[in-house]
Amino acid sequence: MPGRDGRRLSPETLHIMRRKAVEAIRAGELNQTEAAAVFGVSRSTVAAWVKAFRDGGAAALHSRRKGRPTGMTVERSMDGELARFVMENPPSDPDTGGSLLWTRDRLTAAVQARCDICPSRWTIQRLFQQWGLTLSPERREALACLRRGCARLLSAETPGTRHGLPAPPLFLLRCLSHPVRIATGRPPLDGYWLAALAPRGTALFCGLPDGRSAGEAIPAFLDRLARHVGPGPLLLLPEVDSAFRRVMLAWLRRHCRCLPLSCAERDVVYLLHQD
Repeated sequence: MPGRDGRRLSPETLHIMRRKAVEAIRAGELNQTEAAAVFGVSRSTVAAWVKAFRDGGAAALHSRRKGRPTGMTVERSMDGELARFVMENPPSDPDTGGSLLWTRDRLTAAVQARCDICPSRWTIQRLFQQWGLTLSPERREALACLRRGCARLLSAETPGTRHGLPAPPLFLLRCLSHPVRIATGRPPLDGYWLAALAPRGTALFCGLPDGRSAGEAIPAFLDRLARHVGPGPLLLLPEVDSAFRRVMLAWLRRHCRCLPLSCAERDVVYLLHQD
């Protein structure tokens, strides 16, 4: 059997091979190095078989099903219902009862509660990508450079700081449509995601089920974002091609200061001071 690729063997054959190797070692006929040579596997593999037998007995030598365990992911047919739920039900503050923004951890908890599974981070990442809540590596790097430029500008405006001011948090503000179509016959939901995306991959977002309420929803979203980040300055960069950008800019110009970093429209950063 030396030289054989174990991945090509049937589960029954693998189980017999593991059992014979462990029996030979326990009987003193072979040591682990000799068993590895006889059965055509590495010594670490044989050591793992011995440990598995010692911990779980003969049953532990059976082949386990490869891949992600069943029942641990969100079926794609459920994505629409999940998007509708997230869009229509923002998380609430347990102390005040006020609305919060969705985060990765809060979405994970919601999926676990509604779908009765413990979703992997890859499942949550797939949802984020499908909903437009991720940034390309190039865009993330550009935001990081922009954040450093803002830090230099703010440090230059504050004489007497020995090492300069730390760069405040920077979020790209995105508003994009997300028509939710439900397979169960319910009417589609022409909703929008309001999202704040950071260079490190952080995403804070909420749903806007009815676009006609953007005039109230966007200011509320930005206010919740400011509360989430906490006191101190906050940098906000509205995405050029976001829906409802005019409403977003109206709020930013009324509450924030525009930093003169670049003449390019996409590089207009707004500084929000929070007490």
